[in-house]
Amino acid sequence: MIKTKKELLDASLTIKTTFTLALTLMPMIDRKEYDEVLQDLSSTNTNVAALQKNLTTHKKQLITWYFNTQLLNSIREYVETVKDYCCQNNGSINYNIFYSDNTITFARYIRNCISHGLTFSFRKQDIKRVQTNPPRWRGKIIDCTLNGKPFSTSFMNHQDVIDLLNDLEAIITDKIT
Repeated sequence: MIKTKKELLDASLTIKTTFTLALTLMPMIDRKEYDEVLQDLSSTNTNVAALQKNLTTHKKQLITWYFNTQLLNSIREYVETVKDYCCQNNGSINYNIFYSDNTITFARYIRNCISHGLTFSFRKQDIKRVQTNPPRWRGKIIDCTLNGKPFSTSFMNHQDVIDLLNDLEAIITDKIT
């Protein structure tokens, strides 16, 4: 359990760094050097040729899966870490910020989408909340039209994730005690 604001900020940096490093690996899937390494390996392992063919055929799905996996890990971990810290004392300033700040609320709904198989899924109390006060962040709105729909990178892309993580870190720095 995270006990201090410094520990929370350190965890924040670790999560952001892991996501950013993971993103830097994505272009390797398209690089010629990657194919050459697999070609060299195929001379010693017959399974590598099948792997290489599969990667070539399913490259787009692999990139989407990789992004969604990193998205899942970074946002879910970030929101749960902030919640763990803020919700130690019900009714505290940090507790209230966790449940009232627009950016954190938006991130919580994205986290829930991720945790429900990358599908927006609203409970009855969520539907009422989303109808009266939809979570908003940088022009993006989570409203009832998303209920039951899959997450899409057109709704939130790599840069959006980095921006959301940066905005959450700013809230930790500026608002959370």
